[in-house]
Amino acid sequence: MTFEEEKFRQQRHARRRRVKRLLRWMPRKSNFQRYPFLKWFPSVAQRRPYLWSFKRVHCTPAFYAGSIISFLPFFGIQLMLALGAALLFRANLPITAGLQFITNPFTMGPIYFMTNRIGKWVIGITGYGEGLNRFFSNINALIIGGIIVGAVVGGILDLIYRYGVYEARKFSMDPRRTRIPAQENPEKSSTQTPESKKPIHSNNDPSADPDP
Repeated sequence: MTFEEEKFRQQRHARRRRVKRLLRWMPRKSNFQRYPFLKWFPSVAQRRPYLWSFKRVHCTPAFYAGSIISFLPFFGIQLMLALGAALLFRANLPITAGLQFITNPFTMGPIYFMTNRIGKWVIGITGYGEGLNRFFSNINALIIGGIIVGAVVGGILDLIYRYGVYEARKFSMDPRRTRIPAQENPEKSSTQTPESKKPIHSNNDPSADPDP
């Protein structure tokens, strides 16, 4: 193994280790039953392969749906909503459910305060979502702000995912990874004489020159 092949092998293993560390905190088929609510539907999740697919068509809706749900004021039922969204949009379940851990008892207060402020700002500009009283106005502000912040976070995650796929494809298509085929032995071609390269005419060939 050459030095460049060993270098690319180490880079490939490093990429795999980073991906495994990233997916460690997400629900997977192996640890699906450890998560609340999700463990009640193992047959539903295992019969649908698109829930575990990391193709772009399944990851893109997972980023947006998971991010929006995580910023909405539905703490406590987020995993149930994530499973429903994954089934509805044919999205990746580990990503959709894993994003719900953004909102937890430690981050819930700052996140809802931020989404409420953004929602009130949008309501103040557009007038859309203004409730009959202050309570309903705050609820609408939380929902509107959560949708806006979730969509922005989902877009950022989608761009990061696309860039990662582009880098992975560029890495796999690097010409230095392919071995250079062995060159043909020039001695074999040099042994052929000029006379042997001339075309051989058969006796029945009308194009052959007649004897004088």
